Amino acid sequence: MAFVCLLLLLIYCISPVLVLSINPLFSVCKQTMSFNCSLDYFLAYFLGLSFLCCIWAYVDRYFEKRLLCIIWLLKSIMVILIMPVYELHYRSLDAFLYFNTMSSGPFHFSWGNGTQNIINISGYLSSIGLSFFRVQVMIFSMIGFLAIWAFHHAFQVMVGRKSLVFVILLLVYPSFLFWSSVLGKDPLVIFAIAVWFLGIVLVVDRSYLRGILFMTIPIFIILYLRTWVSGILVLVTGGSFLFFLGHIILGRFFFLYVAMASVFFALMSDQIYSVIVETSLFERLVLHHNNFKFGGSSNYSNFDFYSYEGFLNFIFSGSFATLFAPLPWSAKNIFEVCMGIEGAVSAFLCLLALALFLRSRLRFANFVVPFLFVFIWTAVYSFVSSANLGTGSRFRAQVIPFLVIILAVIFDHFMIQRGQDVLEDS
Repeated sequence: MAFVCLLLLLIYCISPVLVLSINPLFSVCKQTMSFNCSLDYFLAYFLGLSFLCCIWAYVDRYFEKRLLCIIWLLKSIMVILIMPVYELHYRSLDAFLYFNTMSSGPFHFSWGNGTQNIINISGYLSSIGLSFFRVQVMIFSMIGFLAIWAFHHAFQVMVGRKSLVFVILLLVYPSFLFWSSVLGKDPLVIFAIAVWFLGIVLVVDRSYLRGILFMTIPIFIILYLRTWVSGILVLVTGGSFLFFLGHIILGRFFFLYVAMASVFFALMSDQIYSVIVETSLFERLVLHHNNFKFGGSSNYSNFDFYSYEGFLNFIFSGSFATLFAPLPWSAKNIFEVCMGIEGAVSAFLCLLALALFLRSRLRFANFVVPFLFVFIWTAVYSFVSSANLGTGSRFRAQVIPFLVIILAVIFDHFMIQRGQDVLEDS
């Protein structure tokens, strides 16, 4: 573990020099409005190094300290070294749009206008002296790391002990580390989802006041980034508390969230009316699907479903593509090969976890919240993600932590059960 940490630290130390010495990568800087590309990279480098020192000073446990440092170093290397390669291949990224069109103020934030809100955030960072593209990417990467820490803490509360299984399994998903490090909506959305999930876990663990705050505030924050994700969180929260309806205290939270959901959907009544009444729901789904069929990672799929039968036929293949595609044999470039290897490993781990779960004494209540999130999120996003695998990989970063938590709960239980069996046999 110490050797891996030192090796990644060495790679991170030479990353700025390596990038700035390669002309094609250095040319990526010219797409941004940074005044000095070299200064941009070195400021981002020292910012990442400072955050690494904070992690080292804050975390107490020896093994956990090194594991979290490894994750941060991987994210930092992606920001400094991997992202310039990606940006060289895809020249019209949203991150450039957010940074290059920033304004100097005043900054007005509004619901459902995620693109302009991110532009405003980028503009605000520039107004306080952080007018460097790579520095802003590093700041968003820090927010993504805080999301990982929140999920990690929530998992430990779930299992009732200090366990590192979640963090270890998360290393199987480098795409999550990548997409939670970009300048854009994704790190902020993932962080808000992580805080919301931590809130639900705290409520179930009887930390009611903190839990209510943590699981309520992010729902309204996400309204400023991706409106439909807030709707997913409301549905998952209501379904989770419905599952605990027999519990004396937790059952009351179901009725509280029914009231909250009523307020939420009342605020969204115009959008809901336009989807359900003004146009056919199926036509709207097909329209969203077709809008994403173009671009570098499009698979040019053609699903024209205008009935419940066509919808059901699509949802299974679309859900699989959302969670695991592309697979290695369908990859078109090096980025899709990496995604394909990750998808194949993820599918194998899910099958293994299913086999272990069927043999275990685990109850569904142990992971009802992450399961509901994966189920509802996949059903909603399958219409977008299956049309464009690059976009799908980016959106998938929202659901990967919940998939990892389900795997971690099952594998953690299996290791404990196996240890007990060994003790009994001895």
